[in-house]
Amino acid sequence: MKAKIFLISIILLSFQACKNENIKSKNSLSKIDFNEIEIVEIKKKFSDSISVKLKNDEIKKLTDLINETNHAELRKAGPRYWLIIKLKNDSILTYKVTDNYLSENDLYIRIKDKDYFKNICENNQKSKCLIDYKIK
Repeated sequence: MKAKIFLISIILLSFQACKNENIKSKNSLSKIDFNEIEIVEIKKKFSDSISVKLKNDEIKKLTDLINETNHAELRKAGPRYWLIIKLKNDSILTYKVTDNYLSENDLYIRIKDKDYFKNICENNQKSKCLIDYKIK
């Protein structure tokens, strides 16, 4: 009898814990302040030592794209490019870029110009990576 009461109590507490209405699912990428960005690089593979550094106008367009989009969808995809953003407080943000999507932690937003990042990689000068980061 005590075991049944204990089991029912656990089940009711579980339902109550799952009913929390204050939890909202994240449906957009984290907002980025243009003034807080130090360096933005794009590279083909995450482990590449060669990257393309984005110019200020390209960084501004990128921040506008990320900040204005308010709907992201959960997806799994292999990235074509990696976008690494170093902020002035030494934080590093990584994004995955596919043909039509930009992702932060598997939340993807649609990119209108699907060749935007491809054009940046092909038309800008490649150099050694300036952002030093370690995977822990």
